[in-house]
Amino acid sequence: MTEKAISNTTPPHYSTADQRFHNVRPSVYLHMGWRERLSVLRCLLFTARSRMPGQRLPEVTPNWREFLKPDNKTRIIWFGHSSLLLNMDGVTVLIDPVFSASAAPFPFRIKRFQPPVVPMEALPAIDVIVLSHNHYDHLDRVTIDFFRDKKTHFVTPLGMGKTMKKIGD
Repeated sequence: MTEKAISNTTPPHYSTADQRFHNVRPSVYLHMGWRERLSVLRCLLFTARSRMPGQRLPEVTPNWREFLKPDNKTRIIWFGHSSLLLNMDGVTVLIDPVFSASAAPFPFRIKRFQPPVVPMEALPAIDVIVLSHNHYDHLDRVTIDFFRDKKTHFVTPLGMGKTMKKIGD
């Protein structure tokens, strides 16, 4: 499932010695006092419900025949948050696919507003999956596992090899 990519340059914030990225700017969180940290935590834990829509969001079921039409138009379907499906010159590219009910290590914490407009089983053949980074709301292990044995190429940033190998085991 994984192949080592070739890169001509190493970013300045990546250490080849320990194979990790490091923040080059200190986090604002490190400079907060305990009261400010508690306030941020309280906000995250207890105001999440107020950020959810009061009703189901409108949706349109994709017309796969139109989406997959072989021409020179680029077509895009947005599945919510970071998940996009593109058709460019007959190549289907799925970006940051999250089709699970939750985008967190603890399923009860961060749930979808509503199910995806189509289940991942109903997607057309996917040529490439692009993963921007390894946060739970961009890297859904259930979705990645679904595509593991299919003829899909994965494109990931530097540093995600260990994560992808762990999912592939």
